[in-house]
Amino acid sequence: MASAGGPTPNPIGHAVEQLSNAVFPQASLGQLLFTLLLLGLVALLIGVPIARQRRHVQQFQKRVQERDKPD
Repeated sequence: MASAGGPTPNPIGHAVEQLSNAVFPQASLGQLLFTLLLLGLVALLIGVPIARQRRHVQQFQKRVQERDKPD
């Protein structure tokens, strides 16, 4: 806790510190950042193929609509 005569603590930094201590009580900042990095990579590994498939489906549907459109 901050002393009464010290500078005002950053409320966002304090909230992040409390949350990280509650969720990962023994994790260092490096470990938390590494965990976030891994979660981001997993999200990319899952999300990129899904996005590609959606794009291919949309392109196929567009080609079918253009083919079926009366001239």
